[in-house]
Amino acid sequence: LTVLFVLAFLRPSAGLETGLPNGTCFEDAVPVELRKNLTSMEGEPIPVTFLLAGWNSAQVTSSVIEILISEIMGYIIAVEPRAPPSSLDSIYCMLGCATWWNATSRGCETRKVKHHMMIDSWYLTYTHIINSLKEIYMEEMPVTAGSMGYPGQTGIYLPAVAVDEARNATGVALEYYANLDASWF
Repeated sequence: LTVLFVLAFLRPSAGLETGLPNGTCFEDAVPVELRKNLTSMEGEPIPVTFLLAGWNSAQVTSSVIEILISEIMGYIIAVEPRAPPSSLDSIYCMLGCATWWNATSRGCETRKVKHHMMIDSWYLTYTHIINSLKEIYMEEMPVTAGSMGYPGQTGIYLPAVAVDEARNATGVALEYYANLDASWF
């Protein structure tokens, strides 16, 4: 309930009245017309651009960071419209690969960095790939800003009903260790 309230509070699209009468969360927020862009290496003005993952923890924490960067620090922000399906995709996006969402052709031969942050990334599952990318892109590789402050694990989770139905219908175990059942041999 608390997470849903925070999410509704931070995202105006939730249909609820949010913030102060001036439309901000902070009384002393930098007015929208005074917010500034970053400047690219080519001298182009660009907003601080977030890559927003689809999971709730990323959306809530990203919203908080977006508000702080825009209202307190005074920067213009933008959010990538495509949500990365995984943290691995986000690494390719942060590297500026042209088709980062395409697992068969990432488009890294023509790169242009457009995204600056992804909050709540679960990249440790891909350590071997990240190490290979570090060798190729060295200084350009995205870096972690540290822990979010809570432990977590990634994995594939199935409802118990689906696991039981598969085992009962075909004898196929969906958990790797259940294949060691001696009664099946």
